[in-house]
Amino acid sequence: MEVAIIFTNIAKWVLKKVKRLIVRFRNKQKVFVIGFNKTGTTSIQAALGELSYILGDQASAERLLKDVMQNNYKPLLDYCCEGEAFQDVPFSIPGVYKVLDSNFKGSKFILSVRNDSEQWFLSLLNFHKKVWTNGEALNEENINKAKAVYKNYGSDFNKCVFGEVSYEPQKYKKVYEEHIEAAKAYFKNRADDFLVLNTADETAYKKMTDFLGKKPKRDSFEWKNKT
Repeated sequence: MEVAIIFTNIAKWVLKKVKRLIVRFRNKQKVFVIGFNKTGTTSIQAALGELSYILGDQASAERLLKDVMQNNYKPLLDYCCEGEAFQDVPFSIPGVYKVLDSNFKGSKFILSVRNDSEQWFLSLLNFHKKVWTNGEALNEENINKAKAVYKNYGSDFNKCVFGEVSYEPQKYKKVYEEHIEAAKAYFKNRADDFLVLNTADETAYKKMTDFLGKKPKRDSFEWKNKT
């Protein structure tokens, strides 16, 4: 068993090194999806993979949350050498896009959104109840029982993004809205670098491929991770 684990770890290490070499050789501009969880990020990720972008490993990215919470961005910047397109935590944490923009010049940023904050919040509630508490009440004790990339990830995520683990509607919706407005203000007059995208819009997929300079592979986004 120990030998098998050793070989598995070696294989993972080799694959990571090979992936870095391929990313470096291709030297493609990076794409960062900076919208909050439950704004179509999984659908966008699937579409980017279909467009031949090398995707970052989401679980590996989520393990960097503690570093980002301490304003230590070095591990995150190093991790970005392993892919060309990234989404969700920690890329969706408010303000992280500024660090990425400063360090990866010429990158593309996609701010995924829902129709309104109420729709987003209800989707977030349903999703977190499904994956973190199996339908039980959403509170710190329950979400920290969930299997995640590390112990207490759920509470760390909530505290990092929303400042608390309350799921108080007005508080969470306010943070969501402020994130959108702040990103729009930061990327003002940078239409070549920044796109606001609602995957529910009929023309959303075409808008994204035009923004990225890619030939469309389909007519619309495939709806992933429904809640």
